[in-house]
Formats: sequence, C-alpha cells, structure tokens
Amino acid sequence: MKTYLNERIQAGKLTSWLGFSGALISLIAAFTIMVEKLHLLSNPDYVTSCSVNAIISCSPVMSSPQAAAFFGIPNPLLGIAGFSVVACIYFMSFFLKLPRFVWIINMVGTGLALIFCFWLATQALYVINAICIYCFIVWIMTTVIFWYSLKPVLEGTRFSDLQFWVKLGAVATIMVFLSMIFFAFSDYWLSLI
Repeated sequence: MKTYLNERIQAGKLTSWLGFSGALISLIAAFTIMVEKLHLLSNPDYVTSCSVNAIISCSPVMSSPQAAAFFGIPNPLLGIAGFSVVACIYFMSFFLKLPRFVWIINMVGTGLALIFCFWLATQALYVINAICIYCFIVWIMTTVIFWYSLKPVLEGTRFSDLQFWVKLGAVATIMVFLSMIFFAFSDYWLSLI
C-alpha cells in the first residue's frame, strides 16, 4: 500500500544534477576550509589561499569562535559530513526513485543548513568583518540545493508545478546574500569604482 511518505519519487534530471554538483562543490569547499584551518592551527602566521586583503580573507573567519559553532566541532567537518550525504542522495537519484521521506529529510536538512549559512554569513560579515570565499561558495550552493530539494517533495501534489517559484526563491536568496555582502562593505566596494 502506497502512502505519501513511502511513495517513490524520481527527481528530475536538472534537480539531480544541481543537487549532486552543488553538494560536490560544497564538499570540495568544506574540505578546503578544513585543510586551511589545519594549516592555520599548526602555523598562526599561515596565509590562507583565499586571503586577498583585509576584507576578503578567510583567516579571521576560520580563527573565530563561530567557526566551531556546535559543541566545538569545526563547521567544515559538519559540511563534509552533510554534503557527503546530500551528494549520495542525489547520485542515487540518477538511477533510482527514492521514497518521498528521503526527499523530505533531505529538504529539512538542507533547510537547516541554509539557516545556518545565514547565521554564519551574518557573523562573518557583521561581527568578524571579513568574507571567506569558500564559505560564500557553500552559502550559494546550499541555497540552490535547498530550493531544488523542494521539487521532489512536492512532486505529485497540487503544488508540484512550482518550478518558477523554486527558481525565484533560489535567485532571491542569492540576492539576499549578495546584498548582505554589499552593505557590509559598501564603502570598500564603492571605493573600487
């Protein structure tokens, strides 16, 4: 007997590709942040690969207390674990119809990750006063993964034809991140003109 939660859903090709590639890019970014953090821990004078100037600099973000927000566990380790799971889900979706509850868990997880990204962005931009490029990549990829994770959850419901709203949500969320970056350092950006 099929129920809503165990009904098997085939994610669309676009959703699978965006989810898998976004998770893979985020996984690489999280791994890079972790490696950079280890270099920074072993050598406090180490200059991270994404340190361009005082504003675009990963070192202050990686060295902050916010870089290990949950029980002292470094955020990149959470990213490595979480994005590995998301990449596996989307990889399986290339070949299998997954139960709706898997898609719901994926949506909830990526939604919580997006909320965490907003908190991290606020901390980095307005408290630490720096932009970590690798973190920014994770923020953007998490946004795309989250919004496209809605599609398989809503498939077969009266809300299944929301493709326009999913795209609009993703673009609007990315614009919020870009606006946060602009307003946090507006004097710097305007000085470049």
